[in-house]
Amino acid sequence: MILYKKGGKLPKNGDIKRSTRKGKKAMVYMNGWHHFGDDAYKHNYSDAGREKATARHKKNLEGNSDRAKAFRVYWRKYWGKGGSVKKTGK
Repeated sequence: MILYKKGGKLPKNGDIKRSTRKGKKAMVYMNGWHHFGDDAYKHNYSDAGREKATARHKKNLEGNSDRAKAFRVYWRKYWGKGGSVKKTGK
């Protein structure tokens, strides 16, 4: 049994939360924490933006490593249809 300081619970593969690393958007646990997304980029999850991003990240989306699996979790949350939605002040 692994003991954690301050009674913290063990994260499960696929857990996602806000990144603790400066400049990164999210982190996903997949046998270790992986950080994704650039916080400086504007929110553009349109169909055209999604198509371009899919082409850029094709290798990561098809990979079988822990990082590729974690990236797919991040991708579904932020880029998947019905995922993250842009909210305006109106």
